[in-house]
Amino acid sequence: MMLFLIAILIWLIGMRRKITFWRSYAPLIGLWMVSLAISLILPETSQIRLFFGGDPRVLIIFGGLAALATLYWFALSVIRRRATEKGPDAMVGPFAKFELARYSRHILLREIGGAGQARLKAAKLLVIGAGGLGSPALMYLAAAGVGTIGVIDDDVVEDSNLAR
Repeated sequence: MMLFLIAILIWLIGMRRKITFWRSYAPLIGLWMVSLAISLILPETSQIRLFFGGDPRVLIIFGGLAALATLYWFALSVIRRRATEKGPDAMVGPFAKFELARYSRHILLREIGGAGQARLKAAKLLVIGAGGLGSPALMYLAAAGVGTIGVIDDDVVEDSNLAR
């Protein structure tokens, strides 16, 4: 338990000093390695071994879980970085170039403007039913530039639905 509190203290000091992610992990990895070595070398009745965690199996499982969490975080950061890399649709302010071309008339309108279009882009909404009313509503919401639109409709498409 004391080892866990020491690890939290090290992590909090790293966050307080705004140390980078990898530099804040180095002391934690060192603490884990020392405690694992102590728990493997010293006899079970040693007070130092009990202070540093006692059972090496628990430390190995904890280290494995921490390594998996770190790999997951690293993979997510790589995906985020690739998603935000500048490409042919480079961002110009809050909008990509193609969005400026698509929504230029909305942005020019005094009632909507750039701030309003940015709010539409950030909006998230859910439409329940994609039938006679929901379908055109979805079309107009998408054309207006709403950022995220969810659709819930449990109906099954039949031949008679296609004419509508």
